[in-house]
Amino acid sequence: RTPSAAERVWLRARLRAAFPETDAGRFADAWFAQREERPDTAIARYRALLARSPRVLPALLNLAALVEDPAERVASY
Repeated sequence: RTPSAAERVWLRARLRAAFPETDAGRFADAWFAQREERPDTAIARYRALLARSPRVLPALLNLAALVEDPAERVASY
C-alpha cells in the first residue's frame, strides 16, 4: 500500500501487465476500468474476481461502492 496516487497507478499497471491471471492482476484490471469511468466493465470484472476468490476485500469494497442498488450493496458483503 502506498499513499502516492502516481505510484499506485504504476504498480497496478505493472501487476495487470505482468500477472493478468492472478488475483492481483485481475483486481488491477477492474480497478483501471473503474478509474477510466467504465462502471459496467469494472462491476463485471470485480464480480468475476470475487466469484473466483471471494476473500479479495478491496474488490468487494470497490464493487459495493459501484453498484447503485442499496440492496445489492448489502448483498455484496
